[in-house]
This record gives sequence, structure tokens and C-alpha cells, in this order.
Amino acid sequence: MKHNTSSLFKLLLTLALGPVAFQAVEGLFWFFTYHLNLTPFLLIIPLFALLGITIPIITGQVSQKHTVVERLRQD
Repeated sequence: MKHNTSSLFKLLLTLALGPVAFQAVEGLFWFFTYHLNLTPFLLIIPLFALLGITIPIITGQVSQKHTVVERLRQD
């Protein structure tokens, strides 16, 4: 849930401050244009959510095969 909240916060911050901040940059550099493209953001969030779910499940299953004492002895 923490990842969803921070992603949503970043998206809202970009939508709110992006046009204002980049207008100043556009005025300084004649070759700079601001274009907000949300497609990469919207495509990568489900991938990160999937990784955030599957990696802990897989590592938890692997670590449960051995007792805590056995894992401590290996280190």
C-alpha cells in the first residue's frame, strides 16, 4: 500500500508542478519543449506491483525450507 500511495503522490506532484516548472525552462532554452507523457508511468506501475508481490513470496518460500537455526549456522 505504501508504494501505491507514493506513486500517486508523485503523479499528482508531477501533474501540479510540471507545467509551472517547465515553463520557466522553456523560456530559458529555445530548444526545450515540455510534453508530459504518462504512458511509461502507467505501464511500469503494474510491473513494480507484481514484482513487489512475487519476490517476497518466493524468498519467503525458499527461506521456510530451512529452520532458523540452520540458516544461522550457514552464515
